[in-house]
Amino acid sequence: MPKVTHLVISDLLGAGRAALRISEAVKTAGYESEVWVLNPGPLKAARAIPLNETEKLNRMITKKRNDLEMKGYPMPGYFHSDRHAIRYQDMPMITNADLIHVHWINEGIYSDHFLKDMNRPVVWTLHDMWPFTGGCHYTGECRKFTARCGSCECLGSTRTSDLSTKGQQRRIQEYKNARLQFVGCSRWISEEANASAVLKESGKTCIPIANPIETRWFHARKKEECRKLLGIASDKKLILTGSINLRDTRKGASLLLEALRRLDPDRYTLCTFGNPEGFDIGGIETFSFGSVFDDLHLSLIYSACDVFCAPSIQENLANTVMESLACGTPTVAFDIGGMPDMIRSGFNGSLAQPFDVLSLANAIDETASKAYDAEKIASDTAARFGLVTIGKAYDEVYRNLLKESGETE
Repeated sequence: MPKVTHLVISDLLGAGRAALRISEAVKTAGYESEVWVLNPGPLKAARAIPLNETEKLNRMITKKRNDLEMKGYPMPGYFHSDRHAIRYQDMPMITNADLIHVHWINEGIYSDHFLKDMNRPVVWTLHDMWPFTGGCHYTGECRKFTARCGSCECLGSTRTSDLSTKGQQRRIQEYKNARLQFVGCSRWISEEANASAVLKESGKTCIPIANPIETRWFHARKKEECRKLLGIASDKKLILTGSINLRDTRKGASLLLEALRRLDPDRYTLCTFGNPEGFDIGGIETFSFGSVFDDLHLSLIYSACDVFCAPSIQENLANTVMESLACGTPTVAFDIGGMPDMIRSGFNGSLAQPFDVLSLANAIDETASKAYDAEKIASDTAARFGLVTIGKAYDEVYRNLLKESGETE
């Protein structure tokens, strides 16, 4: 049975949760699979990468070296250089593995020598755009990653040759000789990756495979029973949104706020989970579940609500959208990124016109008013994105890589 080691920085946030689900998916295809993280979350869902005292000290040193490289740039955006990190090649979870599957590995795992150190086939699932840009995680309207990075807006740089230029060129060289297959969580990010100078010049390609959903927890439940369990006594329509932070413009919080102000406050209650920092719309009653990490708790929340809204202006494949649909709750989002991979207007929600606030408000209102079949939405999501379906897709990727490496027939 081939052994797969998954690496991700943490098991707490989106990429970590996706990595855990992908690991379960490939187990259904006959692989021995474990997820290892550098920063374990409170649930300790994955195994912690064991660091001795020297390695812990080296991790602090390499972080400072990465930080120093970015010194002097205003940094208005989210950018990582990540040239330096501790070495992992002699750790048992690497040496015992037939294949390494990496996810979000910034801030302590990836470095200039990482792929060379692995010395075995690597699958890299793209949870954002960093692996094929000069260092930013989402490009916004910038298209320089398709040709030559430089004068990077994310860095606040006016130099034609800057840290983004160097990062782009380094990745081209690092990928060229690696036994490496990229996988995009959505068709959108796969197309963007294949359009990038990094993949084109390194001779690599990206194929789309969606993240899976764990239907053991995320499935249709009776709405009234879920509201009773959660202590929600309301005869209003419940709009749910998650992980909203007004400081993260990519998540579209300000657009959702404007859309909500166009709705009847006597008809709706807004429910939130995650980090709704500064989220105050006035008028509409609001209720916060706070930070929720338990899948069963999350599934009750989705099932209790009438519509879920993900107002991101740039998004790969949002776990929250997948989770909502798996619970049979119709979902509204802008028609961008990976949203069309999951949402089919009229069947399981609605796609609003980017980035039209009135279109978003109407989509929420119409979706909340329509009688959707929760069981059909849930069963369709399970069929398209269940563990077995996604496991089979990754099995083909693994087999091809291992065969090319001469490690299996």
